Amino acid sequence: MLTRSRTYRPSLWARLFLVDNWKLMLDQANRHQFRLGKGDALGCMGVSAVAVTKALLWHTVEIRTHTRTQTLSGLTGDGARRLRNDLVGFINLHLSDLIEQGKPSFGDACRQVLCRLDAFLSTDPGRWRTHDGHRLKVLVLWRYNLLNPFQGQPPRYDHIEVSGLSFHRSKGLEADYTILLDVSEGDYGVPSRIEDDELLNLVIPRPEAFPYAEERRLFYVALTRASRGTFLIYNRLKPSPYIAELRDIAGDDLRFETVDGARLQQCPKCVVGRLVERTTEDGTAVTSCSRHPSCAYELSKPSTTSGAPSTVGL
Repeated sequence: MLTRSRTYRPSLWARLFLVDNWKLMLDQANRHQFRLGKGDALGCMGVSAVAVTKALLWHTVEIRTHTRTQTLSGLTGDGARRLRNDLVGFINLHLSDLIEQGKPSFGDACRQVLCRLDAFLSTDPGRWRTHDGHRLKVLVLWRYNLLNPFQGQPPRYDHIEVSGLSFHRSKGLEADYTILLDVSEGDYGVPSRIEDDELLNLVIPRPEAFPYAEERRLFYVALTRASRGTFLIYNRLKPSPYIAELRDIAGDDLRFETVDGARLQQCPKCVVGRLVERTTEDGTAVTSCSRHPSCAYELSKPSTTSGAPSTVGL
């Protein structure tokens, strides 16, 4: 692990030209930030790419963010490669913590849904079991590998066979059930707000008709792997816009639940919000959408709902 400032070997030509910015410095006050040479501080979450470029006299490491590119020049080839590897390792080490700050535990929610599904199938195995030892296949899918709840060791159950992989790797596979993790809005959500391929626009013959069209296709791939049913687990404070679209398409076939299986009463206006009781500024008790004030729906008749994290079953 990179725990302190580190100097990288400059090339002979860089020393002759008196280039002296060859340091990677870590921010002691904020362990998620670093500084290249005399440049500005950069945060791990803002980095979109780390690349090494070669000029005639030396190598340069480029750090690309959504707004600018910052460089460390004058390095030898070995020094540039070491710096790139150190940066990638440092960013990946802290990225998981940054993504998970303030978010529910999708790993715990996934295990609860798996236990529920296994218990449900145990009530009447004769309806689906074709032979002794037969278990139904369940695919747990995620957009980024940082969400992997199993770390290479999927749990074992009596009636289901569980495996997990990313949306990309699920193409062409089939399962009886699928569970999609973190179908929420955000940079690392669904759709992802990060441009993974900077060359993508160069090979697209014309502009896409829909925002995040490639992400939409990827979500469709993950959504259509199951033959019996799909569970979508999302952050109830930032649900993916795709959930509302699915409700428009599926209607009553889309069911909103807590991870324990309790039915949730959804807001009829925005669909993804829940009806909850709250008190207005003048002291009036009303039942409104949990996404207030983003959603202005209000109901005069009180309604009681659960406030636990939500899961969606399709």
